[in-house]
Amino acid sequence: MKFDNDHIRKEADDLLKGTLRNLLFQMGMKLKEHSASAGEDNGTDFYFDVTNEKNEHIFFFRNQNKGTNDHPKVLKKKKDVHYHTISHQISLRNAINYYNEFDEAIIFTLCDLTTKQVYWYDLQNDPSLKERIEIQKDKGSNFIRLYIPAVNFLNEDTLAQFLDHIETSKLAQIRKKKFLSDSTQSDYAIVEEEIKSMHIIDKIDHTLKLFDIIYVLPPNVISSLPPFKGSDENITNLDGFTFYTDNEEFFDLIDSIILSDNEIKLNSDEIFVEDQNRKLKDITTFLSVNYINHIIWRGKSPKNRICVHNLFQYGICDCERCSLEKLNIKKAKELLEDKKEEDILYITLRKGYAYYLMGNYKEAFDVFFNIYNETDRANNPIKYTVLTYNLIRLRRLIKWSYIGSDEQDILEKLSKINFDFDEPWIRKKTPYFLDVFKYIKDEKFYDEARDSLDSCFSEIQKISFSDKYGSSFSSNRYDELKSSFLRLNSFLKYNFLIFKHYSNYEDFAKKVLECIFALYTLKNPITEKYQKFDWSIIEMWIFSIDEKHSVYLLEKYGLSKINFNEQFDIFERINDLILNLIYSCEQLESISGIYKPIKINRILSNILVIVQLLEISYESKSQVFENILLLAKMVKGKYNIPFDHLIRFVEKNEDNILKDQVRELLDVLINEDRNYSFGRLINIYVEKSTNEEIEDLIKEVLKIDDLFKIDVDLDKRYIKKLFYSFTFLKDEFKNDIKLKITESLEKNFSNELYQYATIYDLIEYDDKLFEVYTSHVPDMSDESQEQGYGFYDNIMIGQIINLAFKYNLEFSNELKKLIKKSHPKYSDYYTWLMNIDSFDYSKFDPYWILEYRTIYYFERFKKSDILKKELVQCLKENYIEGVAKIYFKELV
Repeated sequence: MKFDNDHIRKEADDLLKGTLRNLLFQMGMKLKEHSASAGEDNGTDFYFDVTNEKNEHIFFFRNQNKGTNDHPKVLKKKKDVHYHTISHQISLRNAINYYNEFDEAIIFTLCDLTTKQVYWYDLQNDPSLKERIEIQKDKGSNFIRLYIPAVNFLNEDTLAQFLDHIETSKLAQIRKKKFLSDSTQSDYAIVEEEIKSMHIIDKIDHTLKLFDIIYVLPPNVISSLPPFKGSDENITNLDGFTFYTDNEEFFDLIDSIILSDNEIKLNSDEIFVEDQNRKLKDITTFLSVNYINHIIWRGKSPKNRICVHNLFQYGICDCERCSLEKLNIKKAKELLEDKKEEDILYITLRKGYAYYLMGNYKEAFDVFFNIYNETDRANNPIKYTVLTYNLIRLRRLIKWSYIGSDEQDILEKLSKINFDFDEPWIRKKTPYFLDVFKYIKDEKFYDEARDSLDSCFSEIQKISFSDKYGSSFSSNRYDELKSSFLRLNSFLKYNFLIFKHYSNYEDFAKKVLECIFALYTLKNPITEKYQKFDWSIIEMWIFSIDEKHSVYLLEKYGLSKINFNEQFDIFERINDLILNLIYSCEQLESISGIYKPIKINRILSNILVIVQLLEISYESKSQVFENILLLAKMVKGKYNIPFDHLIRFVEKNEDNILKDQVRELLDVLINEDRNYSFGRLINIYVEKSTNEEIEDLIKEVLKIDDLFKIDVDLDKRYIKKLFYSFTFLKDEFKNDIKLKITESLEKNFSNELYQYATIYDLIEYDDKLFEVYTSHVPDMSDESQEQGYGFYDNIMIGQIINLAFKYNLEFSNELKKLIKKSHPKYSDYYTWLMNIDSFDYSKFDPYWILEYRTIYYFERFKKSDILKKELVQCLKENYIEGVAKIYFKELV
């Protein structure tokens, strides 16, 4: 009986509510669901209310839920702009309501009833949806397709991201509403009046001081400030790293500044104002942190471009924040534990920001709240803005991650903190600050950077795609891309704003990295490409990118090595990060956790990935490996160590890696509670070792003192990883193992034991045992019994064919009968494998050669001229990267 739509809907609703309820319960939260009323025609199914254990409201969100009995298909063409997403069609009217009209967050969910997976899509955060809605309107269509990221499925690992996306969806709707009605702007008349009689140096110095603790300003504000602005707003603007102006007084001042003997001064040595050199240094520092690297004259008479970056001074700073950025956790904690009173607000805020970076949200709250309490908010709107923004951000972090006797007291204090002063109050008190206030309050700093990035991303994707077909471009948008990224980072860092912890920043960083990869892999010599990685990109990659995503991007763009700018000492900086972690090993436990900003495991994973790509000597790469391995031995919390990436490093460098290094890593892994896939690691070690060393390893792994005590029971821990090692033993031990395996198979046949024993030649081929093995093939031919997405192949048939290729067996009628036990979707595939040279190739699918990638399969494929001829034809008609790699690497 086929399920009707009503049944599927109810099953999907039950799956969604059950999944949400269970996951939220683990976070100490409750789910209250309210079905949308019949008269409420807005396309939503549920109105969820999430509360704490005391039934106190935390947040709302709306939901439209759909279900399917067919496993959702993931778009797998890498050239597709919606690659690795699930497509689902909804009403255009609903999409318009969701994106434009709703005040609340709405999350669209799709329930896969076959695998019990719940996929989600936060469509209000999708910048492409607005344009696609307009396109569908123009077409006169009543429907639109949503593209749900295939990685967005609900479980314990993704819950934090899911909840974060609910919050950002709510904020997105607030920003949209405010943007539509936002017409008030800053008024700089008071600034002009105050500075009109001053020298240009004092004009700039006074203006910058008006912004108090805000050191990095929005680009439009800089262009509008009296000391910088020109005769027309269309003439004065900041584009990329370049400031354009016809303000002659400002231009001539900057043109007259020099850096001499590490001192900023005027080239004329004249003194115009008090404390002149200090003020000049502050001006150049302002230009530096705001990434104004060049100034170009747009006035009537010609003037040369000013290279402002030649005035920038880069010293070594060891404050608590900078120490954390270099992962010197120990030094940062020592500085923070120095509780001496600070009179300088900047230093106090820096300490609060450092506490946040360490994940010590209680201390961060104490620092910010104490200043907030002491601040006369009515007269200090600039301090008020930064403090209010950070305390609102801390509210959720403390609610989710802080456990202490004063938790409720802190949350009670934080619950009363909001932006309760509006634009008219700002305009009255500090009219020049209004744009910056809205920039922070409404998170326009992110919107502006994201919009610029989205524009660059779209254009760079087109450049990358067209490059493959020989097209060239005069502009690659790199300056705009990088300046948006660096300016956002600088705005957060120097203004001490809590933001980087959240997923929208990580999504931003992912796009930046993909753009860099796309520009780096351009082939057309006419188009300007990104040629050498600098530290700002490497640093972002290390700290802000999920390592799985970076590996995915590397595969997508075919990157196997990268050049870097030597002047940035990138390898030394990377290695210093690890050395600082070693120095701080006792403090790592305190900064670790799902809600903590510094992710040690991610950082080390990315370091191993990046070092493997750098064009440096293997000795340098080995040094990084050794240092991380040393850290692994020292730390208590082994979850901070990316053992999977350490294993991968050994596998990729098996020809160069030292035997003792492999053994060191094995010794750590063997004693770990978690199981890691290090079978290949053992194989590499034994290939480099003597008989005695191999015997010692086997004894240690199996916890035995005599090799005659080896038990071939596959339930024994690590035994499966040692079968290849057994082949290196002396004959007396191999014969003993052979006898034990044979007796075990004759007494109680095990498919898995037989598979291991035959593949590693620990027993000889035996007709009777092979016949028993083939008799155990499960029957998967019943099409009505769904196997689940991707599980239609009959693995045992594939293994039997592998053994047939290994032993050069003829495919008898008995073996061919096994095809009848395969799922109909795989019957042609197994028929082809058993008749490679006589198969009807009109039914051939080139993807088949990607199924089983064993040496015996490839040896058989290599012998077939008709197969190789067919693959050439298939690749001409439809080029498939994976098929092409196997064809060229394994078959020809």
